[in-house]
Amino acid sequence: MARLSLLVVLPVAVVGFVFHQKNLLFLPNSQRKDGSTHNRAIVMQNAIPKTVSETIRAFESAYPKPVVTAWRSPVNDMLQVTHLSVVDSRFKYDAIFGFGYEWIFQLLMAKYPVKSEVEAIVEATISALDLSVEQISQDAKDVANWLEGKSEADILTAPEQKSNGKVEAALASIKENENYLHTRCGNLGVLAMMDAVGVKPEGDALTRWADALGMRKRSLEKDAVLLREFQEKMTAALQMIKSLEIREKKTSCRFS
Repeated sequence: MARLSLLVVLPVAVVGFVFHQKNLLFLPNSQRKDGSTHNRAIVMQNAIPKTVSETIRAFESAYPKPVVTAWRSPVNDMLQVTHLSVVDSRFKYDAIFGFGYEWIFQLLMAKYPVKSEVEAIVEATISALDLSVEQISQDAKDVANWLEGKSEADILTAPEQKSNGKVEAALASIKENENYLHTRCGNLGVLAMMDAVGVKPEGDALTRWADALGMRKRSLEKDAVLLREFQEKMTAALQMIKSLEIREKKTSCRFS
């Protein structure tokens, strides 16, 4: 573990830059005792909002181990940006947000060198944000299952069929909400749905989806660009790590 941490010191500057400078990751609700959920933002209207620092401390308390260097900045940025969304009075959790949250973390942590720690890290971020691990996990599964066999047309007409199920209701709620707050996870949830049906998030396609779902094209487009940049930076960082490992092995063999 110590050797891996040293190897990723250089890549952190590459990956961390795109997160810190452009806030790509941002990373839903509190849960009632009866099992139902309520929008945490409503509660926050009558209380002093939790600060970003408190959210970071909550994460560190829930996951006291060090996060591997190259992933530390992206995880912190996920917490900070999502925190700002959750405490906004306009925030309303839905299954699309949950789907986007889990999807982007799967992408982010896919190459994490300590696989056994991934679940604990993700759950710690969720609990630090006062969200429900169980709800996000279930919603992500439900949306993924719903997408199976769906076409682009099926998704774009879903808001008109809100009585059919959870996903349709979530998409209808977004479209009907004049004060809908665009969040990174919400936008990424939509981009993940586009990916699931083979639609590239660009140009006319973004216009179709934004119009059909009642979202702002500019917001979706911005996160689509940031997502591509993140994927490119992460790929470059992982290649750098691999090169350093190969170089270190050759050096060890030379002096052994």
